[in-house]
Amino acid sequence: MMLEWNDELQWLSSKLKGKSLIVHILKLAWGAFVYFVWEERNKRLFRNVSRTVESILCCIKEIICIRTRNRVIRMDDVNRIICTSWGFS
Repeated sequence: MMLEWNDELQWLSSKLKGKSLIVHILKLAWGAFVYFVWEERNKRLFRNVSRTVESILCCIKEIICIRTRNRVIRMDDVNRIICTSWGFS
């Protein structure tokens, strides 16, 4: 069964609550995902150009890194792993 767009948004808003680093990253990732899918659609339709999935994912990761870099982070084990693996430190 395919979920409707409103179901997806409702699930997202119910799950992404709080101020933890992972919630912050997931919110940024969702926003960036929606933006880059829209942008990619427009580039393909109006300019006849496209990017690879890897390129789009790299853009999403870069946005998340930039927007998270100056955030005050409580350094528990989970946050330390996230910061190290994504290069936030």
